[in-house]
Amino acid sequence: MYKKDSPKRVAYAVKEFRKDAYESKEEYARKVKSEFSIANSLNHPNIVQTVRICTDSGLLNHVMEYCSYGELFSLVKKDYLQLDDKLCLFKQLIQGVWYLHSQGIAHRDIKLENLLLSENSHLKITDFGVAEVFSGLHPGLRAANEEYDKELDEVRRCAPGICGSLPYIAPEVLEKNGKYLAASEICCDYDPRALDVWSCGIVCLALLFCGTPWGAADLKDPKYARFMGGWEEFFRKKPDGIVEGHEYPLCGPAFRGVPHLSLLRVLLQMLHPDPYKRVTIDTVLYTPYVKRIVCCCSNRKIRHRHGPPAKKGLFKRH
Repeated sequence: MYKKDSPKRVAYAVKEFRKDAYESKEEYARKVKSEFSIANSLNHPNIVQTVRICTDSGLLNHVMEYCSYGELFSLVKKDYLQLDDKLCLFKQLIQGVWYLHSQGIAHRDIKLENLLLSENSHLKITDFGVAEVFSGLHPGLRAANEEYDKELDEVRRCAPGICGSLPYIAPEVLEKNGKYLAASEICCDYDPRALDVWSCGIVCLALLFCGTPWGAADLKDPKYARFMGGWEEFFRKKPDGIVEGHEYPLCGPAFRGVPHLSLLRVLLQMLHPDPYKRVTIDTVLYTPYVKRIVCCCSNRKIRHRHGPPAKKGLFKRH
């Protein structure tokens, strides 16, 4: 495919949408076009560009930026990334989610499988199938509304219901009156921004330790129960639950392995079990620790290579 106004041949990825058996044609088209409107409205180095919607054999498709290194999930499984690479990717994720929230959009399905890596080592957030417009008009309506004010208005909470992948879902999405329930019993609304922050914290742990810390934010999960035990002890000593300085909960072996105390504090603030006390993405991005992370996407003079090495042991930056 040739890019407009360029003689160079450019590779694009095509995402095909299949209609579910229970969907009418109208519902199917509305769903795919809504996702396209959101994705196409976004313009940021850490968001996959979605450039076109088209039809092939009766099915709708999105034409998107091609990311040659694929999903971060596959790269993390290969376990070759160094700490500096992991921190760079974490900061790129925070930058992308910060941009989304600034546009009144929450992703709601942040996970390694929905994070791609381009040839120039830029992390790209993809798949806006369950994204929520929590403030302002839906992007599909913004362009048509000449009086649209870009200033965001009040935050709309999400209706009850589960979305995303269990290891990355925040406890309030699985919670009812302090009790952890099966997905079919969920009934509490929630702030989707806090869900994204929690998911970003889980992604950071998955980057650091090549796997998520638990299977679900459910007290039936022993690893999550240990995590919550640390918080309960912390609340007894410090009822306000604020993580600062050397005051923080002891949440099990996974957290003892976090390489820097400053990073541990940031992660615990992102994984605060009370969504009202959880940090915002703005706060994360501008913490002194995150600001100090060397990030190839925010500084053109710095070039990282996060893609897999040609041979084991030959990983290098240039």
